[in-house]
Amino acid sequence: MNNNQPPLTGVTVAELCVAIAGPAASGLLGDYGANIIKIEQPQAKNRGGNSILAGIPKLSNYDDSPQFYQDNRNKKSVILDLHDKIDCDAFEKILSKSDVYISNLRNGALEKLGPYGYTPEQVLKRHPHIVATIMTGYGRKGPDVNKPGYEGSGFWARSTLAYQHSGSHNGETYPPIIGSGVGDHTTALAAVGGICAALFSAKMTGKGRIVETSLLRAGMYTQGWAISNTFARRLKNKGDFRPFDREKMANPLYGVYKTKNAMFFFIMPDSQRFWKRFCQGMDMGFDGNDKRFATAKDRRINYSILQKIIEDKLMTKTFEEWEKIFNKYDLWYQKVQTYDDLIQDPMAQPGFTEIPRSSLDIDEGVEKIVTVSPPVDFDGEKHRTRDPVPIPGFHTAEVLKHVGLNQNEIEIIMSKNKMLTKPKL
Repeated sequence: MNNNQPPLTGVTVAELCVAIAGPAASGLLGDYGANIIKIEQPQAKNRGGNSILAGIPKLSNYDDSPQFYQDNRNKKSVILDLHDKIDCDAFEKILSKSDVYISNLRNGALEKLGPYGYTPEQVLKRHPHIVATIMTGYGRKGPDVNKPGYEGSGFWARSTLAYQHSGSHNGETYPPIIGSGVGDHTTALAAVGGICAALFSAKMTGKGRIVETSLLRAGMYTQGWAISNTFARRLKNKGDFRPFDREKMANPLYGVYKTKNAMFFFIMPDSQRFWKRFCQGMDMGFDGNDKRFATAKDRRINYSILQKIIEDKLMTKTFEEWEKIFNKYDLWYQKVQTYDDLIQDPMAQPGFTEIPRSSLDIDEGVEKIVTVSPPVDFDGEKHRTRDPVPIPGFHTAEVLKHVGLNQNEIEIIMSKNKMLTKPKL
């Protein structure tokens, strides 16, 4: 492999996944150069749950389910019925040629699937070279092993992330609702890191490993600072690390404010390091030695007074006017961007990628498909998506031939498994 190729070129991944976290993990591996073989069910009303999550009982074409395109580019689609021994034997051939197996189906379902079972332990026993990966809601030890888990429950609510970001509303404390895909994509990043580490180990030893992560564990790691702080505070009976609440923040310089043109403005100067500079730039009417706000402790005690002063001051100018001032005084800030802002943001442009269109996309009149790039570039090169999102089953014949099935075996499998369009053999 030369440096002009993506770093995972030559790695083959067998994906048996639904919804978001699993396909996102294998999708990232595909972005980094791996060959992804996506196993799909015959006659499925939706592709892995993606369309149905949006209430659309159709195959995930671009207009129906653009989120499917985000996580399933650069893949080959193979339709197999894993309740059928013939198809399971074909899948075994695929696994024998794969470096990574990844699934986010529940452990109990994998254990009983087909005549062989597809938990990571079962797969690794039959294919000792493979990196067998399982992604779950809550983990595989404890009372909730087979409890269904989604990002809102496992990643957000159970990890304390929702609690940490709770705010006041009509006198009560409510946690916000997490945006779609946030926890799934964070968990996918965790899985990819573990898979790459296990691939290195497998290359050194010739032996595969089991890689396991969950929405809960990814959420806990994301929340690690607050959880660790809570353990430390409890040692001195100081209580838990409290949730972020705009009305009760310890540092009034760290918060969200409005400007004259109603743009939200996130300012975050270090309360001690930037205090005098902040007062000068904001023209607060007092210097940094005002006794009410002289130290971080003073500012915490008089938080509500200082917050009101900052609010009133920021409302006297537009965001654009404050931006010039904050840049002049080298203060940290950021406008809370809308999607329009992000799309036009010059710093964000490397983060978008155009996906090549499949023949189905072209037939349906899709003119352009833009999604978000992987979060990592290599050698300073902007990411380019190699292949379109596959038509269901389009690569079945190609992949099965590659792993050693003969033409008669391929035709038997394809004849009983319905696909959206007949691929060229």
